[in-house]
Amino acid sequence: MQKHILLYFLTFILFSCGQNHETPATVTEDLGEPKEVSIIPMPLEISELGKNYRIDLSSTIYFHGRQDELQSTAQYLEERIEKATSNLTLQRSNEKSTEKGIHFILNQTPDTTLGSEGYTLIADENLKITANEPAGIFYGVQTLLQLLPAPIYSDKGELTELIIPAVEITDVPRYEYRGMHLDPCRHFFSVEFTKRYLDYMAYHKLNKFHWHLTEDQGWRIEIKKYPKLVELGSKRSGTLILNHDTPWSAQQYDTIPVEGYYTQEDIKEIVAYAAIRHIEVIPEIEMPGHSTAALVGYPQLSCTGGPFEVLQRPGVIPDVYCAGNDSVFTFLKDIIDEVVELFPSQYIHIGGDECPKERWEACDKCQKRMRDNNLANEQELQSWFISEMEKYINEKGKTIIGWSEIMEGGIAPNAVLQSWLGTTAGVEAAKEEHKAIMSPYQFLYFDGIYVDKAHKEMEPFGQSYCWTNTEKVYSFDPTPDTIPAEYKSYFIGAEATMWTEFITTEEHLEYLLMPRISALSEICWTMKDRKDLEGFLMRLDQQYMRFDQMGANYRVPHPIVPDTISLSITDSIKIEHSSKLVDIRYTLDGSDPDKNASLYSSPFKVTEGGLLKTRAFMANGKMSSIATALVLLDATDL
Repeated sequence: MQKHILLYFLTFILFSCGQNHETPATVTEDLGEPKEVSIIPMPLEISELGKNYRIDLSSTIYFHGRQDELQSTAQYLEERIEKATSNLTLQRSNEKSTEKGIHFILNQTPDTTLGSEGYTLIADENLKITANEPAGIFYGVQTLLQLLPAPIYSDKGELTELIIPAVEITDVPRYEYRGMHLDPCRHFFSVEFTKRYLDYMAYHKLNKFHWHLTEDQGWRIEIKKYPKLVELGSKRSGTLILNHDTPWSAQQYDTIPVEGYYTQEDIKEIVAYAAIRHIEVIPEIEMPGHSTAALVGYPQLSCTGGPFEVLQRPGVIPDVYCAGNDSVFTFLKDIIDEVVELFPSQYIHIGGDECPKERWEACDKCQKRMRDNNLANEQELQSWFISEMEKYINEKGKTIIGWSEIMEGGIAPNAVLQSWLGTTAGVEAAKEEHKAIMSPYQFLYFDGIYVDKAHKEMEPFGQSYCWTNTEKVYSFDPTPDTIPAEYKSYFIGAEATMWTEFITTEEHLEYLLMPRISALSEICWTMKDRKDLEGFLMRLDQQYMRFDQMGANYRVPHPIVPDTISLSITDSIKIEHSSKLVDIRYTLDGSDPDKNASLYSSPFKVTEGGLLKTRAFMANGKMSSIATALVLLDATDL
């Protein structure tokens, strides 16, 4: 990972508790006006003490209780130091000291109000992060990092000083499941980028990484017993061309190979990397549909016998695993045997979505399976299929998660439901006393563009049927207001998805991820009565500066203007924007605004109609997409 990605993170020297330890400066010195507090996700309680606190470069970190379990968080900080500067070293102390420094404290008697992920952070006479479990300490560290000023480095990359607002914070998450999904099947993403993705998650206190590893368009996980899965299933010779100028109906394909898979050693590396960040990696092994890439090497597991090729286009095809073939279940159970050894997660996602039934309807084996098990239709056959696999996965000590469609024909007895087709399936599952993860495509499909379909030309080409902007993400509540109180506990959280049919580069993926991931973090972590869109958008300004220091390709919001502006000669044009960091530039002659275009500072009048184009510019040169408005001037006023 590049050194600049996390330069904004905490940098200090942690010396051992040896002799001649210098006493750091006290908080009573004049440290200027109190620093701004800007934290995402918003904590449960914040008390600003009206002063600042200095973290000295010769501070010591102390472990209080179960020090071995806190070493990974100390190591996490070490990595931040190494990325920030090459001439500092770090040491740790296991001494339970009361000396001034940075104290990681695990409660000997659990504080029931904090649960397993909550924490308190006090920066006053001392700096203390207290929690019941190491995860809480880690999240307290994430909050500490956001208290630091941005930027904090000189042009040479040398540390200046570390002054934070003096605060007392108590914080616990609203939901236990705070997830982000990644699909490397449609387009493959490297181990290094996957780690960077996990860093973005950790920074936002997200704790579930849903890794979609098998698809029609590519099989991405090494299974040693079935080598053809990656030898044949991880490669395709081209992809359907989709852009603003080439619609789906054109059916034009490129000849650019797409290939790649994760070895079992790669997977172990990523799982370990995630564990340090208290992120659970949940693998998805699709069944019974979206299985073309597996059938390429093992066509006998289909209803027709093939042949097959790795799919080059998005969408759904009729060929799926044969539900009447016992060899299918042997095959899938063998895969699960290897998967459970690689992933310590409590969950395995089995997909279960978008499974056409037409092959089953025409398959003698599938029809016999239905008769033998008194199944009324193919929907019940799918439920039977999922339940058979659930039994085996449960025997391995794991719980299955499935998409909305696993409700069809009856949900498997112990399954967790992930609701993507709106919220209906999640509500139905909760009423049947199944846990539900909410991922409605209308709000949380991050592969969707930021603007509605009518304005799609504004944005890089992408999925437009599931568009969602940052404000729309923020408006979503994972627990429906209409659900009876007795079922609310079954809603365990939310997850945003990142499908990659239309995403071919890391830069485009980051553009779609940020800043929407910040809104996701707040709907998952922050208590409902603490949410405030206006305040969140103000805090995003500080977040953009942190994204800069990460080297992330975030999206700059575009200015807001109506499609058509009808004016009298006395009326003015107003351009709005959610950020205070940007300059808004505009043109009235139809040309695209650049940094030399007219600067918007206040509403302005025009003497003739025309085409208004406006764009936001950051100080670093990043710019938004262009918003356009047709200006109509009332001719009677001329």
